[in-house]
Amino acid sequence: MTELANAEAFENVHEWHEFLGGNVTINSDESFEVAIGSRYRATFVNVDQNVALTDAGRIDWASVEFVKLTAISEVP
Repeated sequence: MTELANAEAFENVHEWHEFLGGNVTINSDESFEVAIGSRYRATFVNVDQNVALTDAGRIDWASVEFVKLTAISEVP
């Protein structure tokens, strides 16, 4: 659960993603998954009202301060 506790220490989601390194997967629906140990993953979505988009129309995670945990699931 350390991965989740660390999230509060960062100014934006991009910083958290950089800290997590390979433990983050950004999905095509703009949700992202964080590996929690080797058995679980947590899925988050953006809930920030002031999100910026990249030139490609994707979320600029450096502009996101607020996310919502939508699921914790076991890795198949």
